[in-house]
Amino acid sequence: MLKQSIKLANSRFTIASQTNSKIGVSLRLASSQRNFIFKAIQFHQLQQQRGYADTNKPAGDFKSPQEKEAEQFKAYMEQEEIKRKGSKFGKYLQYSVLGLIGVFSLLAIFQPWHSYSDDAAKSLRKGLWAESEKENDYMKALQNYQEALQHCKEEGMSQLDPRYTGIVLKIGEMYEKLQMYDEQKKTYTGLSKFLFGKLVNDQVPDEWKDIVLQRDLIVMNRIITLTLEKGSGESKSNANIDRLMKELLDRIRFAEGRVKREWPMLADVHANDEKELDITQVIAMKTKAQKKKFVEENLPKETVKFIESWTTSWPAFTPELISSRDLYATLAMFLNKNELAVNILKSNILWMKLSGCEPIFIGTAISNLASAYYLNMEKHEVISTQINFRIKHLLEKSFKKEQYRQEEVVKWRRILEVENNIIESSSKQSESVYKALIDLLGDVKKIDPKDELAISCVAMSNFGLGVVYLHRGDYEQSSVYLNNAKKIGSEFGLPQLVEKSTYEIEKLRIQKLKLNSTIDEKTSKKISL
Repeated sequence: MLKQSIKLANSRFTIASQTNSKIGVSLRLASSQRNFIFKAIQFHQLQQQRGYADTNKPAGDFKSPQEKEAEQFKAYMEQEEIKRKGSKFGKYLQYSVLGLIGVFSLLAIFQPWHSYSDDAAKSLRKGLWAESEKENDYMKALQNYQEALQHCKEEGMSQLDPRYTGIVLKIGEMYEKLQMYDEQKKTYTGLSKFLFGKLVNDQVPDEWKDIVLQRDLIVMNRIITLTLEKGSGESKSNANIDRLMKELLDRIRFAEGRVKREWPMLADVHANDEKELDITQVIAMKTKAQKKKFVEENLPKETVKFIESWTTSWPAFTPELISSRDLYATLAMFLNKNELAVNILKSNILWMKLSGCEPIFIGTAISNLASAYYLNMEKHEVISTQINFRIKHLLEKSFKKEQYRQEEVVKWRRILEVENNIIESSSKQSESVYKALIDLLGDVKKIDPKDELAISCVAMSNFGLGVVYLHRGDYEQSSVYLNNAKKIGSEFGLPQLVEKSTYEIEKLRIQKLKLNSTIDEKTSKKISL
């Protein structure tokens, strides 16, 4: 779980302060780490707004809360159609509302089949109609939802009731559409503090706990994306990002604590302790047979029994927990906490593969993992350089006690060996993960041209491999992958990728010239001798 991942990441030996290393692999598409984080956050939000989980249904009997609500909503509207048969307005309303299901799948806020009072239900229906394509009047919709909330207050409805919090979230959504970001942030912040406070103090009825936790995770995600997209310069500072990460981590830990209590067989969904999880093996799982084989060979018996049971029911907040951890990993990469990001992303990919629940495109998570490995390599290269300077200084400096010098040199050389092992391992892992992603998604020519996410991931994987090989000095392999990336970018309208690939190809050309020049110079010296 995340707590174990943090412990593992923090146990690594680190030296010196954080260094702003070069942006590597997929991160190189941004002009800086700061630009990358905002692009990544927007991408993270875009995937959820598109209702990715709804168009990529989980395997087995697992259904996300959004899917269940959509099905219930459809059944409800069919019944309403029977009641309103012959009414043109009724038909228009049905078509409009059903069309909204996909648009608002992330925040499946309130459901008319719940037992709202007549007054509240009337205001909610007016709100739905006002924000539909028929009217597109978000201010009117906002007023309708505020009226509905007032009716609920007057009726004494609990503020923890999913019906109540659903309307509050809908109000926040209208603020966003009206670009009233201060009001939106105030609404979300107030709701988040209220919900999480009640959860922590065990003041939420058992039957509401999972949905309250689910909504609190949604709100915290929205607060972070809103702060980074629309906040002032100070709100985008490292210090504020670190603060937001801590708040998000509190909620992730709480959710994982609930998993441990209520679903103990899922509390440690990792490979057996005697061997490290081979994430490429997880990525390669495409068929039920491959999944079954992996599960039986790598997971504890109770976990195997749970996953293979046809009655399996994962926690209702699974999609939100996965999305929150993905966002946390993205923020961790921004703050150069790459080992932490690696462990979270590996765990997340495993959860998505086992549950069949993909609230984010799994290709993006895999690409981010490869990037995190590469960034980790660069981070430790900086550390390695510093250690080499330290050793050189020790060898050049005079000491009264020669034994002290020798002991220090031996100590730092051991540390250097550890760092070099991390560098080599991270480079190899980045390479293998990128290749596994290409194998998973297949040839770009066979991908549906409309599947922009898959095409982008294949393109980025080629670019990432080109950069990895360039870094190693394998110019032949680097040239192949960088030119592949440039070609894909040109064919599918990815100008940033074309630009970055062109830049790396030119860098490759210069490095090859320097290498050939050095070889010629050495050859000339040998001949002269």
